Amino acid sequence: MVMNRLSCPNPLPGLTLEQVDAMFSSSQKRGSNTDISQWGQLGLANGWNEASIQLHGRDRRSEARATFQELVLRGGEFKSGILEHPGAASVVSNIDRNPMGIGYSGLGLHSSNVRAVPIAEKEGMPFVSPSRETVVDLTYPLRQALYLYFDKSPQTPLPEAVQEFLTFIRSQEGEATVAKAGLFPVALTQAENRTLALGLSTERTSSMGP
Repeated sequence: MVMNRLSCPNPLPGLTLEQVDAMFSSSQKRGSNTDISQWGQLGLANGWNEASIQLHGRDRRSEARATFQELVLRGGEFKSGILEHPGAASVVSNIDRNPMGIGYSGLGLHSSNVRAVPIAEKEGMPFVSPSRETVVDLTYPLRQALYLYFDKSPQTPLPEAVQEFLTFIRSQEGEATVAKAGLFPVALTQAENRTLALGLSTERTSSMGP
C-alpha cells in the first residue's frame, strides 16, 4: 500500500486519483486536461492559492515508486521535477519542513506533523483514508495485495519449514513484523480460511516458540 502525504497545516481535505495523476504525471493517463502545479487549482485560498506544489517521491529502486506508478499513473511517466528520495523517512522529513510539499511513500513511517491524504476513486465519491479496515474492505484505492507462493503437490504435506513460516506470519510477532515493513496483515477470517485449506491449525500464537 502507498499513500500521499501532506504537512498537517495544509487544509486540503482530500484528492481524487485523477488529481493526483495530474500533479505527479506528465502523461496524465487518467484523463485530466489540466496540469496541477499550484494549490489554488485544488481550491485552497488564504495564501495557498498561488503557492507552487512541491513534489516528493521515492527513487527508482523503490517498490513504493513502482506501485504508485501502476496504481495512480496507470503506467504513465513521472514529471521531471519530482524530488526523489531514498527512503520514506526522507520524504516525510522534507514535507515536514516544507508545508507546500506533497509526496508519496509506503505505510511504515508516521510523523505528528505529516498526515496521510484521503483519496477518492473519482470525483463525487467519498474520500477514504488509509487504514487496516479500509484496506481489508477494499475501499482504499491505493492498496495492493502481496502474495506468497510455494511449490506443493496436492498429495504431499507441506514441508516443515513452510509450515513453520506460515505459523510465524500468522502469529502476533509475525503480524508486527508485517506492519513494521509497511504492510497490513490479511483479515483474520481470510487467514483462517486459507490456513484450514492448507491443513494447518487456526490457533494463533504470541510468538514462534522453541
